[in-house]
Amino acid sequence: MAWILLQFISPVLIILISCSIYKRQGTIMENFNLRIAWSSSYRKLFMLVVLLLLLIFHFICLNGQCSIAGLIPSSLFVLGLFSYKFSHWILRQLHKPKLMFSAFVATLVFLFVPGMYSSAVTLGVILVASLFYPTKEKIRQNNLYK
Repeated sequence: MAWILLQFISPVLIILISCSIYKRQGTIMENFNLRIAWSSSYRKLFMLVVLLLLLIFHFICLNGQCSIAGLIPSSLFVLGLFSYKFSHWILRQLHKPKLMFSAFVATLVFLFVPGMYSSAVTLGVILVASLFYPTKEKIRQNNLYK
């Protein structure tokens, strides 16, 4: 029973904490945005933290009552995120408004398809992570000043 509660509480906590941090307009958030745009090492660390959150969620789903058939597609996607080039490309592509809207609609659809809960949460966490990830122009602009 505890695993099932963790399965439903963990995505809500991830999204609520991310949104509360994103709304802050302090020096900590400004420094984070500058550092993640300035250095590829910070972007790699950011992706590793997102990957860790997704792996913890998949572990909770595996121990809870999540279906294995629904867990396989999202697990394959998470395995692909171990490649920095692929994860960097995914997060940069999600800055396009049409693609972000399509991913948001797909997340909502997956939430209501039986057995696809883990895929919906994985896609939702990636969407939230793309909000923090700098755009290609911001990365290019900060690399000019190095």
